[in-house]
Amino acid sequence: LLPFIAVNRLGVKLRPSLDVTHPAAMKVWRMLLPIGLGVSLPSIDQMVNKEFASYLGPGNTTAVIYAYRLMLLPIGIFAQAMALAIFPTLSGQAAEKNTTAMRRTMNQSLRNILFLTVPASALIYLLAEPFITFIYQSGHFTHNDTLATAPVLRSLSLGIFAWSCQSLLTRGFYALQNSKVPVISGAIVSVLFVSMNFWVVRPVIQVKARVDALTQQVGALQENVRLVQPFLLPSQAALAAGTTARSDTPAATQGTPLGLGTAQDDLTQLVAQVQMSQANIQARLDSKLYQLALAQSEFNARAARAVWELGLTTSIAATIHMVALYFLLRRRLTGLHSRRLLSSVSNVLMATLALCVLTKLVLAVCETSFETSHLAPKLVAVITLSLAGLAGLGAFLGVARALRMDELQSAIDL
Repeated sequence: LLPFIAVNRLGVKLRPSLDVTHPAAMKVWRMLLPIGLGVSLPSIDQMVNKEFASYLGPGNTTAVIYAYRLMLLPIGIFAQAMALAIFPTLSGQAAEKNTTAMRRTMNQSLRNILFLTVPASALIYLLAEPFITFIYQSGHFTHNDTLATAPVLRSLSLGIFAWSCQSLLTRGFYALQNSKVPVISGAIVSVLFVSMNFWVVRPVIQVKARVDALTQQVGALQENVRLVQPFLLPSQAALAAGTTARSDTPAATQGTPLGLGTAQDDLTQLVAQVQMSQANIQARLDSKLYQLALAQSEFNARAARAVWELGLTTSIAATIHMVALYFLLRRRLTGLHSRRLLSSVSNVLMATLALCVLTKLVLAVCETSFETSHLAPKLVAVITLSLAGLAGLGAFLGVARALRMDELQSAIDL
């Protein structure tokens, strides 16, 4: 409604039409599906990761879901907002076929988004545990859940800059009314992404199969022990009773057909065989229990590592897609001022290095100070995030100002 009012004030008279076969409408329909698929790539990757994480246990699946939500937070704040802001400008420049202006706009936008998201990635990586504690830790979400989610968030945070740049680069293609390139490149990278996830999860699945097989074997052996025990106890009781009866029988009758000797000997032999069988089963059961404990320990270790690697594959796939889109768009626009972009990236990395050093130092001081504290975990997380985060941001902004980065003023203007 608001756009309709604004356009009407400009003197443009719009009339409703149901002509869905109009050439302009058909052009929109052709672009709509590829654009929808391109915008939904982060959600698709999340579903793929969630599916593969389901093989690692319910706790790891939950860790992936919660970590993804936090990873998308800076992307939504910075990348999506900036992409929506520059899209009308890019569309206007593309309509005028002003590729020089498009190159300048895209280069400036990429430098600005990297200036914002690279330090954000570093802060999330370093402060993952207090960040998760502050957002999630309460009720059923315990400290152990925080420790399980933190590694996944760290690995996902490495790709925040790539996801953010993707949002801008795809808008460049959309402004050129080319929605196929982002989708095709995204589909190729998605195939690579699924392959990497399978490669990560396959060893865990193999260990899980061994755990399941050993569990079944242990269950069968325990059932054998349970079945033998009721037979063994009465046999031992009968053997004890027979021994007592034989001791009370006159010596003249022992060993005769009417005596108890033969039956007693048979019962003794049977009990001995049952006891030996039970001992063999118990020995096999103990061996299988030991193997099961080792296999379960190996599964837990591999699963913990695999869930971190799933996040890492997401970041790697996002980076590959970003690089592919960058070179494809640069080819389409015959350049994107790459030297200036690389210079800006190097400055951002130097400023981020200062951020990491100071944040790590303040974080270590906070962890030492609150190690024996009885304060609530959320309060400790707030204090840690405030002190370490502000110290890191101060270091980043100080270095950026010393390097006289143009992106600093752009960030202030935002």
